[in-house]
Amino acid sequence: MDLIKETLKATESINRDHINMISVEIIQRLQSGGKILVCGNGGSNSDASHFVGELLGRYLKKDAKPLPAILLTTGDALGSAISNDYGYDYVFSRQVEGLANKEDVLICISTSGKSRNILNALKQGINQNIYTILLTSKLYKTIEELIQVKEIKINSSFTPSIQHAHIFVLHLICQKLEEIR
Repeated sequence: MDLIKETLKATESINRDHINMISVEIIQRLQSGGKILVCGNGGSNSDASHFVGELLGRYLKKDAKPLPAILLTTGDALGSAISNDYGYDYVFSRQVEGLANKEDVLICISTSGKSRNILNALKQGINQNIYTILLTSKLYKTIEELIQVKEIKINSSFTPSIQHAHIFVLHLICQKLEEIR
């Protein structure tokens, strides 16, 4: 598969109005005292970490104030304790349960949308009335119990292109969040 061609196709299919609407809701929640919780597995975890770095550090503005964001973890004592005690399927949902409030935003990133730990985090977010977002791809089939989740589906089945497009989406969100920094 041609990486450049697939990535251009994937990014061109992104509905920027949908991203803008989601970004406006994120801004409202931040202005109401909420925070952003972000999680993903593998490459998606790296994307989540990158996004949190943009929010706590800066995106473009040199004098940007940090925005409240938390990377949900898997690889330290907390992640291993939850995995040991409850199973890896609950590594993110337990953190959502303990850290999130109804004013918060939960962003989960999964190229396939099939990871149990991501799906459980989304379910927990819904249970706590948190604004939940899933960055995924056309590989993901909407699950009835997750109908409240705001989906950002990348029109690709090629993992590298999906990941490039996810970073593009996260940067679009960062660009909109610059308005309140």
